[in-house]
Amino acid sequence: GLRNQYIMVTTGANQAYMNCVITLLSEHDKSVVFRPYYFNHVMALQMTIGDNRILVGDSNNGIPDIEWLEQQLKNDDSIRMVTVVNPNNPCGTYISRTECARIVALTKQYDCWLILDCTYEDFVYDTSFDACFDEPHVLHIFSFSKAYALAGYRCGYVTLPNEELYNQMLKVQDTIPIAPSRISQIAALGALEAGTDWVRTKFATLAVGRSAILKALRPLQEIIG
Repeated sequence: GLRNQYIMVTTGANQAYMNCVITLLSEHDKSVVFRPYYFNHVMALQMTIGDNRILVGDSNNGIPDIEWLEQQLKNDDSIRMVTVVNPNNPCGTYISRTECARIVALTKQYDCWLILDCTYEDFVYDTSFDACFDEPHVLHIFSFSKAYALAGYRCGYVTLPNEELYNQMLKVQDTIPIAPSRISQIAALGALEAGTDWVRTKFATLAVGRSAILKALRPLQEIIG
């Protein structure tokens, strides 16, 4: 879990990401994403810093090319933000804590913000999966839309490592949505009170379909996710 973190409740995870982009990046900064990326992340960057300030790295079976990232950070000090979706949307793979820790360390070394979008963290069969990092440059994003089946309620959050950053992002939040609707926040609170045990119960019902899909895909040369 996270300690001493500030939390901003947002109108879905998309709003949380846009808050990060507007708060952390200026027009001359660059930002890194990895293929296959979540399209809304790239759209948020296109709307703010523009296409030519977005660096797109490749992935190996859904795992970001960490060596490429190191070279980019080493050679370009205008890179101010790196975004990682873990587990990945759309391919379903997840980055182990060891590999993710390398990205955390690299971004810290080169004084760069790291956004960890963990919207699908409850959809991992490996119970040892842990996507949380207590570091002063790391922000975590979560949404209630998927695991808690509250997509239409538009409620998510972003964790922030310090009060100063929280206060700066509050300016962005107050200018755009101000806050999610109260009914959405009440629904999200109810979801938290139900907890991950409820999620696991629902998640278990996906096992039959997952098994059938994997069986159907078995003749293919390679399967990821």
